[in-house]
Amino acid sequence: MTSEWKRDEPVVQLSIVTEHEFSDWIYGRRFFEMLIEADPRLTPETIGNSDNLEKYQAIDSFKPHWGKRVQLEGPNGSYETLWGVPWDRKAALRNSGHIDFTGRSKKGNLIPGRISLLAAYNEATNWLSFFKGICSLTKAAAGFFHVPAEVEKRLNAPGYSPYYPGVGGTLLNKQLSNIAWATFFGAPFAHEADFAELAKLGYHVEELAGGYLLLMSDDIMDCFNDFPTFSRRRVELKKHFRPDLFRITEEAQVP
Repeated sequence: MTSEWKRDEPVVQLSIVTEHEFSDWIYGRRFFEMLIEADPRLTPETIGNSDNLEKYQAIDSFKPHWGKRVQLEGPNGSYETLWGVPWDRKAALRNSGHIDFTGRSKKGNLIPGRISLLAAYNEATNWLSFFKGICSLTKAAAGFFHVPAEVEKRLNAPGYSPYYPGVGGTLLNKQLSNIAWATFFGAPFAHEADFAELAKLGYHVEELAGGYLLLMSDDIMDCFNDFPTFSRRRVELKKHFRPDLFRITEEAQVP
């Protein structure tokens, strides 16, 4: 994975969670096709863990890593699981990501699949098309696409919670982390608000993959360049959802 990002650097944070099985290579090929279609400069340089690192030659060179089953030893014996897929690029456009496949625990409980991506922002990149594409491809339950403002990156500041793009606990707890610039409310969350009414109030709402895509404005950089306005708009938007839907309830305080 890439090293730490600069605090004042605009960084795209994208994450989705899904109950859908997508370990077949047909999904892998399409995923990397969409990543490169969004911007050829996002083409991974390497894929895999340090012990089985693969340099990019062509999309199909990544096939052995996608949906790979491995046997692991645990305190309760050995078990088979699908190995996660990390990728990395240090050249422009710098990015790194990780894929965890949907699976089942030894007790048969669902383990949701996840996709996360960090990337240097560039206005020429077709970010939104890529985000919509992977939400549709994976039949996502929820998705977040955001460029956090500098104040949202501050950690351990008293009296506020930062933006958090992670999807952990989303399905188990029936909660979302926060509202991003673009938030996808998949089928499990499609009835959390009157999305037709939100569209009338000026939010961009689009039906997508059995759910709704909601954008906070016309330009993703609004959340980075004018956070106070974005923050006020997010506070107002949350009033249209149940109070306990979002784990992060406080807004970052601008110094």
